[in-house]
Amino acid sequence: MPTTRHDIGYHGTLDIKANAIIEQNYFIPSSKDTEWLGEGVYFFAHKQHAIDWANREASKPRNIGKASCVLSVDLDYEPSDLLDLDDPEQLQMLNDFVSASMEKLKSSKSAPVVNLSSATKQQRWCFACNLYRRLNSSIKLTSYTFHFGMTPLGLHQNQRQICVNNPTVISNIRKETL
Repeated sequence: MPTTRHDIGYHGTLDIKANAIIEQNYFIPSSKDTEWLGEGVYFFAHKQHAIDWANREASKPRNIGKASCVLSVDLDYEPSDLLDLDDPEQLQMLNDFVSASMEKLKSSKSAPVVNLSSATKQQRWCFACNLYRRLNSSIKLTSYTFHFGMTPLGLHQNQRQICVNNPTVISNIRKETL
């Protein structure tokens, strides 16, 4: 019998947007073709990463005078709902699935032409995650730990992100104190 997992996700944004999210009890999913983990609502596993994101957003010229904010949510899901790309087996499964799908697309005369060799790394990741989830509807969220820098001591800085593509796993939206 599957065991429900419970995680907390942190979403960095502006205070005015946070108020609308709480009022509507809804996040507007990102849908750009450069979203690393595909279309969906993005969360960080650690609050500090959401704080950093929110502060960068607030410091952009178009957002001068707007306050940063971090929301936290409960993420409740079954293990089979998660595509965990930190798991080498699941990452290989995704890669094999997309490779096989691309071969099928090449042989189909009616399929759209997709040229992953000219796409950016972000576009390839986004395409792969979106394609896999569209054909595996049980996947409700995708996660991966990105390496984004080094500390002055030479330690890797990591950032675990979670992309929710099915909002039924999100509950209890609340503001965090910064």
